[in-house]
Amino acid sequence: MPTKRRRIMRGSSQELTLPRLLDLRLGSARGAFRSKAERKAAWGQHGELMLERSHAGHRPAAWWDFDAPERRNHREHETIQLLRLERISAAELQELKNIWQTYESTAVSLREMARDIHDEAAGERAYRERREWAGIPDWFPGVPESAAP
Repeated sequence: MPTKRRRIMRGSSQELTLPRLLDLRLGSARGAFRSKAERKAAWGQHGELMLERSHAGHRPAAWWDFDAPERRNHREHETIQLLRLERISAAELQELKNIWQTYESTAVSLREMARDIHDEAAGERAYRERREWAGIPDWFPGVPESAAP
């Protein structure tokens, strides 16, 4: 049975197909756009809506390609890089703090589990790795090792 192809985002003169959407969101997909100029034009047309739909502390790949003040550094957590570049709004920061609190609780639990098996070093390592994985900046209050149960 034939199916109709639909526009993913409406109200534009240039249809944003799924491959094009994925290219703008995740990075260059071969063949999604005929040229960099076409990709940049699509970003100009759809970027604002894509930014509104982005998760806190993250930006679409096209934002990094066309709007960011520096290239995406994949050795640094994206949220940390955005904080350093001062590209996080107050509302977004509040949302991130709520998310970080959840991950902080997980990090503390990992440290406590390691302590239960008498491996302090592994617990501290797991705690730090979880915070790094979650993009929690050093200035965000955590539970210092000395204050942990």
